[in-house]
Amino acid sequence: MANIHRVKQFFKSWWRLLIIALTPLILLPLPIVVNSIQAKCAYVVLLLTIYWVFEVMPYAVTSLLPLAFFPMAGVISGDEIGHNYFKDISTLFLGSMILAHAMEHVQLHRRLALFVLKIVGSSVKWSMAGLMIVTAFLSMWINNSAATSIMIPAAIAIIDEFKGYDQQHHQTNQSQREPEEILSVNGLTLLPMQIIGSSDDDEPLLAQESCDERAIELSPPIDHRTSSSAREFPLTKQQIDYKQLKTGFLISVAYSAAVGGMGTLVGTGPNIFVKGFTDQYVTDGTAALLIGSLPLILPNKNPLKKNWDYNPILEWSHLSKVFPWGVFMLQGAGLAIADGFKKSDLSSTIATFLQFIVGTSRTVTILIVIIVSAILTEFTSNLACASILFPILDGMAKSTKIHPAYLIMSSCMGVSLSLMLPIATPPNAMIFASGDVRIRDLIRAGVGFKIIGILVIFLASVTVLAPIFRIH
Repeated sequence: MANIHRVKQFFKSWWRLLIIALTPLILLPLPIVVNSIQAKCAYVVLLLTIYWVFEVMPYAVTSLLPLAFFPMAGVISGDEIGHNYFKDISTLFLGSMILAHAMEHVQLHRRLALFVLKIVGSSVKWSMAGLMIVTAFLSMWINNSAATSIMIPAAIAIIDEFKGYDQQHHQTNQSQREPEEILSVNGLTLLPMQIIGSSDDDEPLLAQESCDERAIELSPPIDHRTSSSAREFPLTKQQIDYKQLKTGFLISVAYSAAVGGMGTLVGTGPNIFVKGFTDQYVTDGTAALLIGSLPLILPNKNPLKKNWDYNPILEWSHLSKVFPWGVFMLQGAGLAIADGFKKSDLSSTIATFLQFIVGTSRTVTILIVIIVSAILTEFTSNLACASILFPILDGMAKSTKIHPAYLIMSSCMGVSLSLMLPIATPPNAMIFASGDVRIRDLIRAGVGFKIIGILVIFLASVTVLAPIFRIH
């Protein structure tokens, strides 16, 4: 038993370092045996993905590794890979996050949260539903990154309101307790189990024990002059975990932004890309950076008042300390991976892999395209994924005699199911930057959502796609 305990302690202390050191060695046969630029690119992508999923090092550190790994592998030169860390989508993220921090700085997010609570009430379920509906609606008409940046502070404010109300309710219950309720028997204090809040249906939350166990609770002798309320009033099993609740609310914001963005042409990048046009000059990133810079310039008070002194709404000295620069690097890493796919021609390897579906039925082909799109979009941005897959699918459609809309439209929806990794889409990166969501939380929540999304897109593609677009 002692040896087993020592082994457990060893792995508990060293598991991160073991993954960092052993993963490159385990994957090393891939570039050595295959010995192609595509295999080298796949090696780097797999290595980075494992580091991100297991969180063996800070995500910002992992995000900087493509700057070294891709040039060392001979996939992209160091000068070319560096350009991916400040592209148009990066300016979109930068402008959106500055706007979000400005909203939080002036407490606008609390007003938005109270507005949602006023409409849907104090139920946790309805509050989450109201937040998701507002986010999805916004995402239909503005970029999903901008919608997420607006609603993340509101989601956090809603949780803070719930927590504040619960704490106030808890303190009120404590102050109303009668001194006679605390009895001392043979040096032990007998305390009745308290009610610590209310559920979504306004029912008291009680520990799920028998009536006899709820009647009294034994605890060590209490010094009433120094004991804390936590010792005097033990917590029941069903007390709300606000950290977990905040994680759920933030994930719901990111997912509803992704779903809402599928509904209109301007909601997300792949929708615009599938139409076949892009703006040559003014882009989403241009507008986001312009709007995001306004709080850093505009005065925080009316300049027409007496004794006016110029101060911006949001000062750069404050923003530079709280801005999630690590997530900014994470976005650059996702774009670098997409560039690696293109420069190494790994997309042609994917096309070769997809050739096995040539000759299968149209229904099976559509399902496989959706699954491949939904998986590939986790390793790079959805727009980059669309730019890789759409030319491949167009060629496949001609060889399989299937109308291109069946494959390209299905893939367009599939690449928007970027739900499990922060590098997949800016909304994921934004909620990850809050510090309340970990990669494992995204993976846990995203697996089921992704499966449901694949099934819904598949059913829509084989039933309503043809009547809507009049294709055969």
